[in-house]
Amino acid sequence: MMKNKINLILLIILIFLFSVFILSFFNNPEKKSKTETVKTTLVSGSLINEIKNFEIKCGEEILDFKCDSFGGTSEPVWFCGYYTETGSFFLPAKQEKIEAFLSELSRPRNLEKISLNKSRAENFGLGEDYAFIIRYLSEMGSSEIRFGDSNFSETGRYLKGESDASVYLTDKSFDSFLFTGLNQWCDPYLVSRNLGTEYKLSDFMNLRNQELVELRHGGISFYEPLENEVPSKILNLEMGDTSSFKITCYKIPSENNYHVNVVYKNPLKSNSKEMEYSVKISEWTYNKL
Repeated sequence: MMKNKINLILLIILIFLFSVFILSFFNNPEKKSKTETVKTTLVSGSLINEIKNFEIKCGEEILDFKCDSFGGTSEPVWFCGYYTETGSFFLPAKQEKIEAFLSELSRPRNLEKISLNKSRAENFGLGEDYAFIIRYLSEMGSSEIRFGDSNFSETGRYLKGESDASVYLTDKSFDSFLFTGLNQWCDPYLVSRNLGTEYKLSDFMNLRNQELVELRHGGISFYEPLENEVPSKILNLEMGDTSSFKITCYKIPSENNYHVNVVYKNPLKSNSKEMEYSVKISEWTYNKL
């Protein structure tokens, strides 16, 4: 008899605890009060056009971006690359991807504010060593945005701004820009399509030059030719408006690759500056030149 009473008491306690646990999911005003959704931009529309430099960082990997004007045009030409102890190494970037990136930063989006409950931002993958950090510089100063982990359902991503301690959840539309790899951002063509002005293949003076501009490079070349080193090949590609590309090639020692320096000039444009960059190409591509 006593054993049955003990079992009944334990059963009642178990049912009570289970009921409290279930109700905590449906009746928690504290949780509801700490969830807030706002519609805003990551960077204001008035500021987005002022951004001239930014970087994307994840862990120890950093990819830098800068813009300038070439060919006498006011249109910005974006470059991506690296600052190192020995100098800066940049290539023309994909203009359309940069434009899409800046547009996404200034697009109104829903941000769901997540209560930290004294937790640190690291709990959402927003720590310095794990987050994708976008730092940008404008005339108004510098700022940063951090993107962290995906949420449990993989439908959103956590983020936070530099001056706001709160963590927010937004959609994953920004994921296509969270890369620090140069290949995802740079113009892949040996003769850049990113000049701040449009050109067509027919602008080149002959069919051979039209074929050359379809060749692609293999990324930044960090090789530095010796002061008196003789180039293995020099090419000049002339366009109908007298602008030109000068392509100078050097064999990289102990490699089957070549260092290629490319210089773009447009002498008829006022305030024109040369655009110069160095890439690496394979022996196969070199033989096509």
